[in-house]
Amino acid sequence: MPLHLIKLSVGAESVKDLKGWIADRIKVAKSKGQPAHHIHITRMTPKRVEQLLAGGSLYWVIRGEIAAREKLIAIEPFPETCRRLRKHVEDNQLTDRVTVLNCAVAEESGWGEMDSAEGIPSPYRRIRSENTATLNTKHRGIAALDELPGVPVENRTLADILELTDADHIDLMKMNIHGYEYAVLMKTPGRVLQHFGRIAVLYHELPAVANMGKTQLFSCLDKSGFRLVRDKDTRRGSGLAVLSRAS
Repeated sequence: MPLHLIKLSVGAESVKDLKGWIADRIKVAKSKGQPAHHIHITRMTPKRVEQLLAGGSLYWVIRGEIAAREKLIAIEPFPETCRRLRKHVEDNQLTDRVTVLNCAVAEESGWGEMDSAEGIPSPYRRIRSENTATLNTKHRGIAALDELPGVPVENRTLADILELTDADHIDLMKMNIHGYEYAVLMKTPGRVLQHFGRIAVLYHELPAVANMGKTQLFSCLDKSGFRLVRDKDTRRGSGLAVLSRAS
C-alpha cells in the first residue's frame, strides 16, 4: 500500500502560484544542466522510502485545503552533495572515466540508515549499526545519540557496484566507511574481491565487545590473496592499511 506526504505550500494563494514557482525552478534546473524535475527539499528525509515510491504522492495544502498533488519519483538523502560531485566530473571532462553512484557500500543490498547531515561534516557520517555507534562521537555531536533520526540510504554490495559499472578489474579501491569496512570486506566473497588489485582502507577501532579489529581484517583478506603492504596505525582509534593482491 503506497504512502503519501503532505506539505504546506507556504506563501501560495492558489494552485496557479504553486505551478508558477515549480515551473521557475525547473527552468533554472534546465539552465544548469540538471534533471528537469521539481525537487523539494525537506528538513528530514522520510524513512519509509519503499512505500512512498510505490505509487505515493506529495499533497500540497493551500489556504487550509489539499489543493494539488505531485507524484513522487525519487527520494535522495543528500541531493546537493551528489549533484556537486556530478558537476565537478562534468566540469573537468571526466564523464567518460568516472561513474557516480548515489548509494552506500554495505555487506548486503537493501536500505540502511545514515547519520543526518545537519551539523555533521560529511567525512564523519556513518552507516548506522551497533558496532559503529561509538565512532567519531566528538565530530558527530548530537548524531551520536540513538534517538536522533537518521537518513535512509540505498545499500549496494561490491558485487552490485561491479555489475552497475560493468567493471571487470579495479586497480585500486579506496575505502573509508567508518567501522563498516569490517562487515563489507570480510563478508564479500573471494570471487568478488579478486576483481580488485589493491585495497587502501581506513580502519577504525570498534568497541571491545565486537572482538573485531585490523588483525582479523588482514587475516580475512589474506585468505582472498591480499598481502599487507603498509599499515600506518595512528594509535588514536584508526589507521590506514594498503593491501595488494598477489599476482
